[in-house]
Amino acid sequence: MLSCCFGSGKAGACLAGLLVAALPLSAGALTGSDFTNTATTSSSPSQFEPGLANNSDTVLVLPKGIAVTKTADSSALSSPTLVGDTITYTIEVANTGLLALNNVVLTDSIINSADITLVSGDLNSDGVLDGQEVWVYTATYAITQADLDSNGGGDADVDNTVTVATDELPPVSDSAEVPIIQAPGFTVAKVVDQAVIAGPTTLNYEITVTNTGNLTLTGIALTDVLPDGTNAVLTGPLADIGTSGALDIGESWVYTSTYSATQADVDIGNLLVNTVSVTTTETDTTVQSATAQTDVNAAADFNITKVVDQASINQPSTLAYVITVENTGNVSLTNVALTDTLPDGSTATISTPSGDAGTVGALDVGEIWTYNQTYAASQADIDAGGVLTNTVSATTTETGTDAKVAEAQ
Repeated sequence: MLSCCFGSGKAGACLAGLLVAALPLSAGALTGSDFTNTATTSSSPSQFEPGLANNSDTVLVLPKGIAVTKTADSSALSSPTLVGDTITYTIEVANTGLLALNNVVLTDSIINSADITLVSGDLNSDGVLDGQEVWVYTATYAITQADLDSNGGGDADVDNTVTVATDELPPVSDSAEVPIIQAPGFTVAKVVDQAVIAGPTTLNYEITVTNTGNLTLTGIALTDVLPDGTNAVLTGPLADIGTSGALDIGESWVYTSTYSATQADVDIGNLLVNTVSVTTTETDTTVQSATAQTDVNAAADFNITKVVDQASINQPSTLAYVITVENTGNVSLTNVALTDTLPDGSTATISTPSGDAGTVGALDVGEIWTYNQTYAASQADIDAGGVLTNTVSATTTETGTDAKVAEAQ
C-alpha cells in the first residue's frame, strides 16, 4: 500500500509509479538499479534486508534475501554407533528476495564441497538462484573412529555446519547435530599348555585381550597372579599392528607368562590356578578377568623290602637285616614310620636311615632309605628249629594308615 508521489525513475516520476503499481514484479526481472522509489511503507520485519542501513522507510520490498536450512537423517546409525555408519544431510537454500543470486557456493564443516549434490530447485537450469527459488542439496557423512574416540569432540554428537555464500549477500550458515553412542568393551582369554601335571614342570600361559567395543582402548594394564600368589612377568603384546600403543577396534593383543610348578605344588595336590585381570583407560574401573587351571595328579606310593644275610643257620649266629623303603610315587613322603618285629617276637629299635639326601626328614620322590638291623639267633632258636622270620611294616602320612609289610626268613 503506497501513499506517495513517486520520485524520478527510468520512465519518469509519475509514469514510473503507475507502471510499478500496475505491472507484477517477477523474480529475476529486477536489478539493483532498476528503480528508485520513495514512499512511506508498512511491512513486517521479514521484509527487511539484513543490512540495518537499508532498513528505512524508503524500502518497499526485499530485493535480496537468502535462507539456509540443514536437517540430518540419522536412521542409518547403529546402536552403539559404528565406524562407517552414515548420516544423510539435506540442505535447502531459498532465495527469499526478488533479485537473483549468483555464484552460490556451499562450504561444509565436515563434508567436502565436491560431495554435496544439488538434487532439485534450479528450475531453469541456469546455475543462478532466482528469486523465490529453493535449491535442495544432499550429502552423506561416514562416522570415523576419531568421532567415536573423541565422543564427537566432547559433546556426544557429530556437529555439522554448512555455510552458503553468494556474490550479492554475506555468507549464511545453519547447523545440525546428531548424537552418537560410545560403547567401549573388551574380552580377556587365558590358556595353559598343560591341563594335568604329575611332577615339577614349567607351565606356559597365553593371554589374549581383544577390543570388542567401538572405541580405541589405551592404558591397557594387566595383573597376572601366578598359582603361588606372586605376580608374573609378562611378555607382550606380541603384535601391535594398528595404532601404536593403542588396542584398535577388533584388534587382539597376546601376552605370555610362565610358572615353574615345584615338587611342593605336586605334594599339596591342589589345582594350579593362574588369574589375569585387565583394565583400560576407556573402561574406567571395569575389570575383566580370566583364569587358566592345571590339575595335579598326586599319587603317593612306596615299596618296602627286607633281606637277611644268612639263608640258614645250624648254630647260634647274628643275623644282619637290610630294610629299604623306596618312594615310587610322585609325592614326597613324610613321617615314615617302621615297626620291625624280630624272630623272637620282640620289637626292634629302628636305626636312622641312610640315603636322606634331599629334603631332610622327607622321603623324596625316587629316593631310597636304607635301615640296618640285627638279630642274635640263640641256641634256643636252633633247638626249636623252624624258620626265623623278621617282619617289618611301614606307614607314611601321605599313604594313610594302611601299612606295607616285608619279611626276611
